[in-house]
Amino acid sequence: FQWFADLKANQGYNIVAVNNSWGSCATTSLAHWNAVLTWLSLDIVPVFSIGNAGNPGCPAQPAPGTAGTPGNYPTVIGVGATSQIADAVSSFSLWGPAPDQAPWNDPQYWFRPDWNLIKPDIGAPGEGIHSSLPGGTYGNWDGTSMAAPHVTGAIALLMQANPNLTPTDVYNILTETAYQPSWGTFPNNKMGWGLLDVLAAYQALFLPRLSIGDLAPSFPGTFWDPGELLTLQVLLKNAGGDTAQLITGTLEVLSSQATPVNNTDTWPNLAPGDTAWGATGFTVQAAASAPSGDVPMRLILQYQDPAGTTYVDTLQFSIPLGVPRFDLADLPAASVSLTVSDVGAFPSSTEAGSAPGTGSGFVYAGHDLLYYGGLALGNGFTYVVDAWYGSPAGNTNGDWATSQYGRLMWMVPAPLGDTAVVGQFHDGAFGAPKGVHAIFLGYAYQSLNQGNVVYLQYGFTNEGGTDLTGVYAGLFMDFDIDDYATNSGGVDATRNLVYQYNPTLTNYTDTAYAGVAVLTTSGAQIGNLSLVHNPTYVYNGTTEGYKWYFLDGTYSMTTPDSGNSDYSVVASVGPFTLSANAADTQYVVFGVVACNTLACLQQAVDSASRAIQPVVGVREGSRRVLPGTALRVRPLTGGRMEVRLALPVAGAVRLALFDAAGRQASRLFDGQMQKGTHTLTLRTRLPRGVYFLRAETPVGEVVRPVLIP
Repeated sequence: FQWFADLKANQGYNIVAVNNSWGSCATTSLAHWNAVLTWLSLDIVPVFSIGNAGNPGCPAQPAPGTAGTPGNYPTVIGVGATSQIADAVSSFSLWGPAPDQAPWNDPQYWFRPDWNLIKPDIGAPGEGIHSSLPGGTYGNWDGTSMAAPHVTGAIALLMQANPNLTPTDVYNILTETAYQPSWGTFPNNKMGWGLLDVLAAYQALFLPRLSIGDLAPSFPGTFWDPGELLTLQVLLKNAGGDTAQLITGTLEVLSSQATPVNNTDTWPNLAPGDTAWGATGFTVQAAASAPSGDVPMRLILQYQDPAGTTYVDTLQFSIPLGVPRFDLADLPAASVSLTVSDVGAFPSSTEAGSAPGTGSGFVYAGHDLLYYGGLALGNGFTYVVDAWYGSPAGNTNGDWATSQYGRLMWMVPAPLGDTAVVGQFHDGAFGAPKGVHAIFLGYAYQSLNQGNVVYLQYGFTNEGGTDLTGVYAGLFMDFDIDDYATNSGGVDATRNLVYQYNPTLTNYTDTAYAGVAVLTTSGAQIGNLSLVHNPTYVYNGTTEGYKWYFLDGTYSMTTPDSGNSDYSVVASVGPFTLSANAADTQYVVFGVVACNTLACLQQAVDSASRAIQPVVGVREGSRRVLPGTALRVRPLTGGRMEVRLALPVAGAVRLALFDAAGRQASRLFDGQMQKGTHTLTLRTRLPRGVYFLRAETPVGEVVRPVLIP
């Protein structure tokens, strides 16, 4: 993925499509989701074979919902195989639909508004295809891998004839012009919109085709707030081969949270390649009680060509409402500032884009002390989910994936500290995810006695079906104090602190100590506090084995074993168990700290440890854990939530919701409850942010983090 993206973005190659005759039958894997989005951002059309029955890891026969990834992503063209003689679906070609879950069912990722999980998108010949073989020979082969190149070649022809086409244009041309055999109703989940018809697709290039070139929303403040009026200008582009005239548009709002006020607009005639803004724009009123989130909208365009033929296009998009979400945030304390991300990484402006974005790193006294950092969690060599350096050298791992509504969001007012940001991610980008989710709360204080620390609080749950035992979680941080090659470091076990410094510096203006402290953890002990010698464990690639040994403490270096050199640090907790079905939650709070002397650093950690409040619901000693399947939580719109509790026996039940500071925010139930399944709705609107639901029942108790978007 990266190689093709680099060829187009940095080396000037005009790549318009990439054929992918590979995939996985892990139908819900998001391992390649972000990489596909990168291709689309570069106007590269991703074409994927949909997968073959009988392949390793795949079902023996096609069945509904067996289409593999990435071929079943809404962001790619998934190609099924057909017999070129009978135009019939090949017996081995896997079937849709795509999974009815996020992000597949999020319309913002659909090429056309009526896609609705249809896979494959199109069929192409895939039986007896004459192909080159290794060794310089030829043969006739079957498979969806033989079908996908037909579609990729067709895209090359279309783009050669009309370079103005976008990936959305290409998708719609191919599906709208597909040949539909008489044997079926289309679209369907065996052949999508039909069989590839290259001639019809080429001829469609000589018709007008409108697409959205740009959106210009405006509102009273810096973003569209509940209760405000949105004015929306739409720039249309004619990507077709004939003039579009008499253009009118009607805007539909696909949400009960906003209502169109002026829903019609007109545009001037557009020759091929031309663009124009609408004459008046649209206006949309947001409800005063609308929650934050994207508001989906649909623009229905009607226009004619010079011959008087009428066309209707439907274009779909979303406008964010409420507090904006983002991928990076700088958390400023009085004396330090740390860049955090929504995928467990801590990127720095010095790393030249090796992480998901750039930021300020970890700044103290005007100096950026952090080259790169990342969160890691695992329970063995085969399962280490991290955002740390990878192997081969120079790569970074991106195993954490942002959850739906999990992008970073400022919390105002901050439940802890003076500034706070919240996010949510999971292990879905790991090759074999196990269902681990993390809710992240980062916060910092502007007061001087707390001003050298940024607090990072994580709540880990296991939403998979199998218990995870022997789990460790930790931060890997690559601090660089002035010249990275002359760094040193150490461990202060009494403070659960590992740190770095540069012994060659003597001027307090330039001298700095930076480190990570484990400030509190629910039940788990310290796993490891260690220096990491980068020339040994990073320069040649950081293997999963290296990371695991540093997480569980097999490798541990409390003092430099190579003199002054380039080091990183790791601070981990464990082992602990994450019970299946989110039956329990493991909490940990790290402090990222800096100061100009070791004594000052230690004093800052002491102050931070005193300021940490016990995480709500944490209790010492043994307790019965409520089975995860007994408690289900579903956030609702308007700052509310629904709780479903399955109780096998009658008895006393208490359900209470606490904010991140440990204060009770709401009591859902406190009394006797009969045996059976009960649904309770929190009707009090709460501010957006992280909360903790504590459930105490006759058969056990649990504390579960909840993110109210």
